[in-house]
Amino acid sequence: DLTAVFDPEIGLINRKNSWPRSSRPILVVPGDPDASALMLKIEETELPHSVEGDPMPWKIARLTSGELQTLHDWIESGAENDATYRDSVRKIFGDGISVGSRGGKCAYCHGPGNET
Repeated sequence: DLTAVFDPEIGLINRKNSWPRSSRPILVVPGDPDASALMLKIEETELPHSVEGDPMPWKIARLTSGELQTLHDWIESGAENDATYRDSVRKIFGDGISVGSRGGKCAYCHGPGNET
């Protein structure tokens, strides 16, 4: 849930991936971007759909190299609710409320009424 990224029940941090056979079972592993399903989904352009789902985002332009680096660095530094999150990462995710182009690259699809 992009409105509660740090909530242990519905957020992204240390939460299980909804794709149970995924090679990366946790959405965001603080300190380890290479173990984080989020990074797999946004870095790869081809994934085995039945195992990992689709690469993201899939309805809009992929993340820029700068955005990828920002997310990588944020996760590597512990995925905290800090200035990096508030100033940079939240803009990439979107607010979870505003869908479409104003909603960031994740909230474009993962917004109100979407369970994914």
